[in-house]
Amino acid sequence: MTLIRYFLIIIIFLLQAHLLYAEDAKSHYDKGVAYLMNAALVHTIERTELIDSAISEFKEAIRLDSKYVEAYYDLGIAYKMKGRDDEAISSFKKAIEIKPDFVDANFQLGDIYYKKKQYNNAVAEYKRIIEIDSKKTAAYANIGRTYIEMKDYSNAILYLKKGLEIDSGHLDLRFYLGNLYYQKKEYDKAIDEYKVMLKELPEDGRVYYRLGLAYKEKGLLDLAEDAFKKTIEQSPFTDEEEKAFINLSEIKKEKEKKR
Repeated sequence: MTLIRYFLIIIIFLLQAHLLYAEDAKSHYDKGVAYLMNAALVHTIERTELIDSAISEFKEAIRLDSKYVEAYYDLGIAYKMKGRDDEAISSFKKAIEIKPDFVDANFQLGDIYYKKKQYNNAVAEYKRIIEIDSKKTAAYANIGRTYIEMKDYSNAILYLKKGLEIDSGHLDLRFYLGNLYYQKKEYDKAIDEYKVMLKELPEDGRVYYRLGLAYKEKGLLDLAEDAFKKTIEQSPFTDEEEKAFINLSEIKKEKEKKR
């Protein structure tokens, strides 16, 4: 056997072994995805067991293929579902390390940082997304929402309006812009944004609730009352419903004082 033939056999063997490992990694990944999808459908102790099984499968896929970017990403999702945010962050960062333009992982990181009130980190992740794809309007919405929490209203308006220039019908952008105007006590502008949303989403209780708050601040109690009643009608068993009842009670007392 010539030396060249010997090396060719070795190369073929290594390639076959690599394909076998890749196939095994994918089968573990697919099992993990199935566990995760089933976990999303249940709300019992079984859910925890399914997520744990998904984590085990994703880890095994990664052990077999250390560059399996989708496995790192879904492992991050599983950790996030378990409330294990630090481990989720590590998994999403690894996915981005392997695939730098993996904007879904940036979104997930931004959302975790936002939840943890690490707003500067959240903004950095969302801005990274629009550096990769300047048309990602959801990233502009999330940047605006985060700047609102930071009370940096000038930057919030800047990014929300940039997003609306790309997609004037993006409803999250409208919603956050309405909330921003409300916080700035520019109630007429807030009302205008909420009304635009309700033309597209006439059954969105959270928008009726925000609209009711704006009317209430302006002293338009009848309109506020109607909006809060719509909130209750459209969003039963939610925080908005509970808060709408409280506001209706306050409006009733206010009207009685004026009689």
